Amino acid sequence: MAKRINPSNLRSPAQIGQACRLDDLDGWFADELRAVKDAAVQRAVRDVASNLDAFVQWPREAVLLWPGCCRTSKYHCYPEAIKVSAKAAKIRLDTRSNGPAVVAFLHGGGKRPLREGSRNQWSIHHLYFGRFP
Repeated sequence: MAKRINPSNLRSPAQIGQACRLDDLDGWFADELRAVKDAAVQRAVRDVASNLDAFVQWPREAVLLWPGCCRTSKYHCYPEAIKVSAKAAKIRLDTRSNGPAVVAFLHGGGKRPLREGSRNQWSIHHLYFGRFP
């Protein structure tokens, strides 16, 4: 049987070798990590994976996109219900291109730790965009 490659991974120099096994996530991760040839990269990936809370703290609730959240020219607008809900949760509505993904992540209870050497928080919208179940 031919190996099926995820089309999102075609340009990656280090492709995922097999489908994620949710029933054995640790075993799947160990198998994938063994495929990494460089020992320094293996150590870095293992260290990051064992300390994920330093980079991202997952939401308690899956919140993706809302009806009525739409793009107007280069900014997004939010419907009144989201404005009220975000204000109550003390979440600043970001109208920039990745703003709705960040707002949804925060609204679900996720946290974005600060990056070292920066005033920015870790980018999360690529971790939480629903492409990979």
